[in-house]
Amino acid sequence: MLEAYLFVDPLCNDCFKAEHVILKLANDLDKNFSFQFIPMLNMQIIRNRYLSSGKQLKNEGKNFKVEYGTVLDYKAALFQGRKCGRKFLIGIQKELLHNNIIYSKQIAFKVAEEAGLDLEMFEEDRRSDLAINAFKADQKLANEMNVKVPASAVIFNCDTFESGILMNRVTYSDLLDVCQKNGLLKDTPLIKNGNISPNLHVI
Repeated sequence: MLEAYLFVDPLCNDCFKAEHVILKLANDLDKNFSFQFIPMLNMQIIRNRYLSSGKQLKNEGKNFKVEYGTVLDYKAALFQGRKCGRKFLIGIQKELLHNNIIYSKQIAFKVAEEAGLDLEMFEEDRRSDLAINAFKADQKLANEMNVKVPASAVIFNCDTFESGILMNRVTYSDLLDVCQKNGLLKDTPLIKNGNISPNLHVI
């Protein structure tokens, strides 16, 4: 079985697309593929996102506070299960990225309800020490796996754990390539002695 860690900036369109690539592959592979969406956030990530979009970043402190709150809400949603957490994350991204809604507590609770969360528990968890510590653990994990930019994924074969593969840009074709090499596609012959894509790095 493969396990993938996709590192995401919730307000990044590339991350939103990468999440759906992972979801499609998980659906295609059924039980052979486990995955988690791990939030990444710091001021450099925010600056780079604004720079790439051509927008001017104003009031960095306020921007970070709002986006940090978004990530903590996602961590709080995850406490009620990975599936609920993913529904919350994707719902929030649709509101912020596609509908251009400004993040607020009202939007958070609207999406939380749509994701089937226990709202009383969500309120208790969203600014808790547990959520804050979980976020810190995610940043430590990104550092340990040498992940520098959002929309990167690290993939492990759970049967060996000898090494992981870092993908700086998640594509469906590269993910399929990794799965073929690990024998997870029953209807597709294994690729033997194939070259690793320039997008893949053994860590």
